[in-house]
Amino acid sequence: MESDWLALLREKRFLQFFLTRIAGSLAGRFLFTGVAWQVFNKTKDPFASGILGLVEILPVIALALVAGHVCDKYDRRAIAIITRFGMIVASLLLLVFALTGQSVTWILFAVGLLATVRTFHSPALDNLLPRVVEVPQYRQAVSWLSLGWQSASIVGPVIAGLLIGREGNVWRVYLVDILLSFVVIYGYSQLPKVKPDNPEPTDQDGWKSALEG
Repeated sequence: MESDWLALLREKRFLQFFLTRIAGSLAGRFLFTGVAWQVFNKTKDPFASGILGLVEILPVIALALVAGHVCDKYDRRAIAIITRFGMIVASLLLLVFALTGQSVTWILFAVGLLATVRTFHSPALDNLLPRVVEVPQYRQAVSWLSLGWQSASIVGPVIAGLLIGREGNVWRVYLVDILLSFVVIYGYSQLPKVKPDNPEPTDQDGWKSALEG
């Protein structure tokens, strides 16, 4: 007898959303592994890895409230797609920098751009799941998504390491990340539009929403 958990995967819309999220998680793990390897390989300095982490977190601290407010005001699906294109631009820069042997400074610039765009991408995804499954299925859907994310977090760095190989071909990781990002964009484009939570707020409501975020 088929369990309810497997029955959820038979629903086309959720399966597509599930696979899209896995593709996005894998792309993120590939990118994180590639950048970390490239920075350390160029500098051989653990301090540089610390700077990399700082560059990744600063945009989140600076723009988290703004990102939440923007996602409440506009179609979250559209924001997810647009920001994914922005992430592709950052990945293309990393690909070019890897092929041309640019300095760590340029790599950190691309990572900063990526982190800034991702700050808007992540909250845009938070409200998409209720548009995909019914309320009684929500807990099971979250469990599936969590399983997919954990699996990608384990498998992604391993595959990225194999792609880089002994020759240090980190550009392969960035190329696969870009291809997966296009898969993600296609998956999100198939979802229904998400009505904004507060499409026409006043200036006062806008600041209130940001502070509440």
